[in-house]
Amino acid sequence: MSKIKEFLNKEKIYITEDALKILESLEDSEIIDLILNEIKNIDELITKETVNELIKRYSKDLSLKEQNSQTYRREIKEVSDITMGYKLMLEDRFNKLKKIIEKVHRKTANTTSTDLDKMLDKSQISIAGMLYSKESAKYDALLLEFEDPYGSFRAIVPKYKEEAYRLALEMKLDDVAILDGILIKTDKGYYIRVNKIYLPDLEYATEKKIEKDIYIACISDIRCGNETFDYDAFKNFIDFLNNKFDEYKEISSKIKYLLITGDLIEGFSFESKFKFNITDDMYSQYEELAGLLSNIRQDITIYAIPGERDQLIQTIPFNEFDQEITEPLFKFKNLILLKDPSYIEISERKILMTHGFYFESLFNENVVDLEKLEEAMIKTMQDVMKRRSLISNVRIEGLLPLGYDPFIIDERPDLMLCGHFDIYSNSSYHGCLLISNSSWINYLNDEKPRHSCYVINLKDLSVMRFLF
Repeated sequence: MSKIKEFLNKEKIYITEDALKILESLEDSEIIDLILNEIKNIDELITKETVNELIKRYSKDLSLKEQNSQTYRREIKEVSDITMGYKLMLEDRFNKLKKIIEKVHRKTANTTSTDLDKMLDKSQISIAGMLYSKESAKYDALLLEFEDPYGSFRAIVPKYKEEAYRLALEMKLDDVAILDGILIKTDKGYYIRVNKIYLPDLEYATEKKIEKDIYIACISDIRCGNETFDYDAFKNFIDFLNNKFDEYKEISSKIKYLLITGDLIEGFSFESKFKFNITDDMYSQYEELAGLLSNIRQDITIYAIPGERDQLIQTIPFNEFDQEITEPLFKFKNLILLKDPSYIEISERKILMTHGFYFESLFNENVVDLEKLEEAMIKTMQDVMKRRSLISNVRIEGLLPLGYDPFIIDERPDLMLCGHFDIYSNSSYHGCLLISNSSWINYLNDEKPRHSCYVINLKDLSVMRFLF
């Protein structure tokens, strides 16, 4: 581990990946110790902008020539790598969603932005694009600007095209659509007058004949290490898995898999670190969790993905579990640690596991009544599945320029699991079962069991909910 990472881990500092790369490039410089000492006193996420501002401040004592030769070369490499990473990510997102639209709607886009210059006025076209901007136009129409891998183009959706207008209103930035319309050329340029819009969606399931009952249990947000972690409830849950409740033995004995969707420990969220001044190290929290999980019967295979609280350095998508910090968990032969998002397949069923953090902004948009959070959760999961993307758009802080888009739901799952929002709910969309689980911590004025575990029979996707 580099000196920079050791320092960040020790001080429990949250930093974006692009900012980390800049710091690591400065490891042998004269100003790195000054910058790290400054960062230690900043109680917020450290971004690329923060680091660059500190570099400017502490580089004043360097000669102009030395500063230019060191900083300029770093910035050129960094900008080129990040820019190319985002460019490839956008192209991958475009291609994946376009392919989904074509499959779901059996519709092909026969035009690209480079073809428009050569086409005649009033030509009928079908074209795919990623939404870059949206605004109101004359006569209550919507003016949309799209991009494809080759360029950009404008489209106008008249209000009298009711279905297309409704879909255009629903579209978010970086959504991909196929447009049917007419190319209109004027002295000031050209645009597409839209007749119909095709968006991503989830295809319906084909029936699967599975002969044997196979049960999976799924939970989320254990948050072991939180001062209100409900140890007794979680112990009861383990007893349930271990067939210690006679009335549920017929069910629990058939459970062969446990799926955990993130936030295994309390970790070091901003809230816990700065508001409550929680300083317990993450390793000891994983040790405590390992002690609990070791009591689960060994014939149950456990799959787990990380949440934001499991991250030493928070980036999007989440890093895989750090083996050094989570060493107590790596000792389990029946525990499989995955990344977020992850697909697993059990008994011919495809299961998508994601924590839920990625679509937090979409959930917030759907909350219209604090008394109806379960309805908002159900709508959010259905929206995610319909849009075939776990993030609302790619313009979010901390997003890694990976060169591909890991958030597209390019395979149709039979079951999607999440947590994060501390809301238990179950619903379905086009035959895909959607499950959200609550946490295992207590809140003030809790008067009834609220820690959820869903048990699903993969044979027919029938659902049972247990509260502890």
